[in-house]
Amino acid sequence: MNNPFAKPGTVQEWLLSSTCWAASCLGCWWGGIYIFSQWAGEESVELLFLLFGFLAAHLLIWRYAVLRGWVLVGWKEAIAPLWLKILACSWLGILVLFQLTCSMLFLLLLAFLS
Repeated sequence: MNNPFAKPGTVQEWLLSSTCWAASCLGCWWGGIYIFSQWAGEESVELLFLLFGFLAAHLLIWRYAVLRGWVLVGWKEAIAPLWLKILACSWLGILVLFQLTCSMLFLLLLAFLS
């Protein structure tokens, strides 16, 4: 697989792809917050960018990293060594817990801002 953002076909490719998607989405979001906070003057506009950029980044991670992982990491379908299956399942678990935690934080922030 030359492009790590392409649709993975094996567990190894999914590990690379999901790591790249998670790092690039969160890195762009954090970089965007830094640049926007230097540029924007109003806190309310900055907060909206923070919240909806957060939502976009995590939706991309969910779509391209987590959902593809459910298909490839299944114990019966995956043809990979045991250590790689355990690593992939652990990474998928971390991604799912991180995504659910971030979703709850997003909803709490929206509730407190209302």
